[in-house]
Amino acid sequence: SITSVTVPLVYKLCLRAEEPGGVLNFANFASENFERLWGTVHRHVKGCWNIGRGKKCRYAAVDVFFMTLISLKHTCNWGTVARVFKIPHSSFQEITRKFMDVVSPFLYEKFVEDMDDRWVLDKLVRSGHAFTNSRKVG
Repeated sequence: SITSVTVPLVYKLCLRAEEPGGVLNFANFASENFERLWGTVHRHVKGCWNIGRGKKCRYAAVDVFFMTLISLKHTCNWGTVARVFKIPHSSFQEITRKFMDVVSPFLYEKFVEDMDDRWVLDKLVRSGHAFTNSRKVG
């Protein structure tokens, strides 16, 4: 379950305004998939986001995660995505970049390194999951 006391609650507003299908269209995720992905990173983010001294982000971590995914989908123009959320371009870019600094090492370890350990090239080739142009091993 996604909860936060930080306002505005961007994710919940989008979900409420457009129904679950709206999240799928906007972020290329069904709400259930977004919430599952958020559940995967939540603990890590909770221990690293808005912690310590200095200026705190006014947006909840779940909202920044949601906005970051949308930014990654619409990489052609930060300004367009920032306008959707009514956030100044430079502030939006700073928020999402800082969030990616926090979450990207965790995501890489969880979804790339873990799979690398499980699916070595030899196993991929033998199971038929390798790219057609990859060399055969062995």
